[in-house]
Amino acid sequence: MSLLTPPPSPDIGCEKAMNSPRGIFQLPEPVLVQVFSLLPLTDMWQVARACKAWHAIATDSHLYRDIQLDGLEMTDLITQLRKLSNIATRVRKIDISACYSKFIQSTVIPVTFATSSPNVPSLYTHIMTLQPTRRKQEYERLGYHLHEQFSDALLHLMKQNQDTLRDISIQKCNLDLEMTELAFGIMRYGSKLDGLTYLNNRDNGFNSAEVLTGIIAACPNMRRFRGYYFGIDEKVILSVAKYWPNLESFSLYCTNGSLHEYNNLHSSSQPPTLTPQGLKSDVLWKLLTSCTSLKQLELIDLACINNDTLSNFVKQMRHDNSQDLDTSRYQPYKSHYRNRQVRCKTHYQKVGFGFNLESLRIVKYTTTPLTSPGFESLLELFPNLKHLRYETNYTTFDNLYEGVTPRIFEQERKAIEHLFDSGKVRYEGEWHMPVITEQRLMAGLSSLSN
Repeated sequence: MSLLTPPPSPDIGCEKAMNSPRGIFQLPEPVLVQVFSLLPLTDMWQVARACKAWHAIATDSHLYRDIQLDGLEMTDLITQLRKLSNIATRVRKIDISACYSKFIQSTVIPVTFATSSPNVPSLYTHIMTLQPTRRKQEYERLGYHLHEQFSDALLHLMKQNQDTLRDISIQKCNLDLEMTELAFGIMRYGSKLDGLTYLNNRDNGFNSAEVLTGIIAACPNMRRFRGYYFGIDEKVILSVAKYWPNLESFSLYCTNGSLHEYNNLHSSSQPPTLTPQGLKSDVLWKLLTSCTSLKQLELIDLACINNDTLSNFVKQMRHDNSQDLDTSRYQPYKSHYRNRQVRCKTHYQKVGFGFNLESLRIVKYTTTPLTSPGFESLLELFPNLKHLRYETNYTTFDNLYEGVTPRIFEQERKAIEHLFDSGKVRYEGEWHMPVITEQRLMAGLSSLSN
């Protein structure tokens, strides 16, 4: 008998059914609470309408500690958020995944030009290709107000649970959340957040450095901050290093637009550029040496991640280690305790730079790729690394190195794989990733310059 099977007979009431020896109706309340906690929200609403006893259980706030909303159209998503606002008062996590708007998916806008002729057929573009200001104007012109309704429902839910809310995750949605007040809600009601994930949502994330700085100031307990945000710059990274010392998971990428195609974000509202905004190596060093609790790190197409920079990081780390030993307290009998320095050095490494990092992902498409010396430096910088994923392709090497052939490319790939033969680090080398548009443009400009 399934969970949603009706009582044994239409003329038997719910109380009698609960006491009957048939199916789920004889289960005690604690067991029912456990069973109901496994149901999706849509099934939970149906169960709540079965009888008073089940309604009382299904509307218990303890069942809504971790909210998961998957694959909902925007209208249905808003309805679910409104229902939750009336029930859930102890939410710990809000997870919104693969939700979409049919209106946004299907809406195209006519494109007009100042010099267009009346005899030329009209051109159309998808609404998500427009700049945010223009998109907002088009939504107002077309009478689309679901963004405001979504903002009201989500912020009301966050306000009710601001003392318990610890994690927000929004992934793979097509809702144009740049038009909502999500960032404001995080800054206003997310003071207790320790996790924020915003990935693959077909927009530019929080595309303002001011917004990201506000989130950093409003969420001092952040430990997991994952996502690709156009607003990240050196000022934001320095703020992260200063105010999030306990950060454990972080994603960092240059704002050059290549991630839009890599993550199937074909509807970017920002035009791609060929020159990535450079991140200074000393800013990255400041982040890594300040956030010593980092366990997971993603470095996406950063120009400052190259063989030379990593080699300099290793030299700096060795220099800092030697300075730490030189500044130790006076040891009049140093010659009798020759191993003392070794013990001090080991202790320094355990609490210092890179010791806690366990998972590292590096992506290279439009910036100089790593070769064997760079990987050797990585292994020295992060002695306890357990998982390393490296993504690139031959076009990256061909665009940025002179004289590279497929044979040399394969030899380099095999040499790097050989570094991980010991099995201490689980290495995933994705060396044949699809070529992205920016790489083709770089190759075209290179051929023109030659």
